[in-house]
Amino acid sequence: PVEILPTVGRKTPWSRFAAAFASGAVAFAAFVFGFYGLHPAVVLTVDANPSIELSVNHFDRVIGLKAMNDDAIPIVDALAWFNRTPESVLSSVYDELVAAGYVESGDVLLLGISGITAARSDAYETAFAAALSEATLLYMNDYRDTDSTVVLRASQAVQDSVDAAE
Repeated sequence: PVEILPTVGRKTPWSRFAAAFASGAVAFAAFVFGFYGLHPAVVLTVDANPSIELSVNHFDRVIGLKAMNDDAIPIVDALAWFNRTPESVLSSVYDELVAAGYVESGDVLLLGISGITAARSDAYETAFAAALSEATLLYMNDYRDTDSTVVLRASQAVQDSVDAAE
């Protein structure tokens, strides 16, 4: 009996080049998207006595949630936050703060946004106002387009109450 083996085709130099190029492209894409996906672009701080810090990546997804003091640890532990939008995480944080008795509906919630320009912060502030319509929001933002000047901006509800008091 004779054994017939299949013939093995030889690889051409172009197929080796294509395989090397494809593996290089995959490594580059993994590096770029890994960097942008896991690197915080925006830091949002929620301060209502328990302070909580949200880290948001370049794709507008929450990649970090950190308790800034001991009172915030149970609130952070109770939340599912990874890869969610900042508005939904902020709404969940607010609900947990209300449930724990730290704030009541209509109380002032201090938010700090840093790492972005003033133009981008307007979009965040609009989204946060829609997500937290029952809270009075006060912003303290650190913009990157004005030599790191800290700007204190009150929401319209706070401004209306100040005008009424005057």
